[in-house]
Amino acid sequence: MPFLFKPKSRKKRAPRARLPHNEPAFIVVERRKLAGTLLTLSSTGGAIRLSTLVPRGSLGEIMVQTGTGKVRAVIEFLGKGADGVPTAQAFRFISIEPSDRERLAQAMHTLLERGYGVERRQWVVVFLLRLARRLTKAG
Repeated sequence: MPFLFKPKSRKKRAPRARLPHNEPAFIVVERRKLAGTLLTLSSTGGAIRLSTLVPRGSLGEIMVQTGTGKVRAVIEFLGKGADGVPTAQAFRFISIEPSDRERLAQAMHTLLERGYGVERRQWVVVFLLRLARRLTKAG
């Protein structure tokens, strides 16, 4: 039975890692197969660049090849413009098998150990850039 993901706490954000190469990811949403590029990854979700926007709240299945093997999970799509990239879309993990969760944890450990981690301060800069874009469009 798959592990249903429930974040422990919203107070501390899970460490994020930028992927060093254009890492392919494959998504199935409503029987449509989409290929994308994984931009960031964490133990709770990530961001992917797709050729088409998936509606917020849509569920899908993602498959990513990591250095520790394939990771498959059910995901929920969140807002667009993730990581300050207009064509990127955030997602969160909804359900993931224990063996896939272990491979994901190993991959995250390796990425962070190699220095691909994204510091919290960088996320603040991204937030401020998004806010400035919104204000510019509104004004």
